Amino acid sequence: EQVDCYWTPVFRRGLSHNFYFMPTVNLPNERHRWWQVYMGFPTQYQQAQYFWRVLTDFMDKTKPIPTVPGLYHHLRWLEKNNYTLHDITEGGKEIAEADFVEIEEEMEKEISEIVSQVEQFLKPQKFSAEALIEFYKKTPVYAREPFLRKVVSRAESWRKFLNELNLMDIGFKKHFTIDEYKSEVEKLESFFNPINIARLKALGIYEESGDT
Repeated sequence: EQVDCYWTPVFRRGLSHNFYFMPTVNLPNERHRWWQVYMGFPTQYQQAQYFWRVLTDFMDKTKPIPTVPGLYHHLRWLEKNNYTLHDITEGGKEIAEADFVEIEEEMEKEISEIVSQVEQFLKPQKFSAEALIEFYKKTPVYAREPFLRKVVSRAESWRKFLNELNLMDIGFKKHFTIDEYKSEVEKLESFFNPINIARLKALGIYEESGDT
C-alpha cells in the first residue's frame, strides 16, 4: 500500500521497458523518498503485471510465498538448513553461490526424472489422462512448466491427427478404440490447455486464435 510501481520505456539498441517500484512515503531517517528499485525488464505489459502480482503475493501474509525461479531456490535452502525468513531478514544468513548451484542441480535432476515419468504416462500401454492429471497435481511447482509443455505438445499432435484424418496414433490401436482415444485426448485438453493459456498470458506471449 505504500509502494507504487511503473513500467517505463527505455532505449537499448531499440525500444525496451524497465519495471521499477518507488515508495510513496519516507522511510525512517530518510531525507526524501525519491529512490527506485529496479525489478527487471518485462517487454510486455502483461509481464509487468505478472512481476507486480508476484511481489504483492510475497508481501501478503495471508497467501503462500510464490514459488518462482530464484525465490524457490532460497525457500528450499531455508528448509534444508532449518532456517526461517527471520534468519535472512534479521539474522544475517545468506545463501552462498555454491549452495544455490547445488540446489539448482538437485532441482534439474528432479525435473529430468519427472519428465521421464511423464514420457512413460504418454506411452500407449500406460496412457491415462486421469493418471497424468493426478501426477501433475502432485508435481512440484518448479517442474510443472516442462511437464505442461510436454503434455500440451503431444496432445496438439494427437488432435491434429484426429482432426485431419480422424485416426488415432498408430501405437494406441492395441489399447483403445477410436472413441476411447478421443475421450482421453479431450480430457487432457480440457485440463491442461487452460493452464497453458494462463501461463502464456502471464508471460505476455499468448496470441488469440480462432483455432480450438
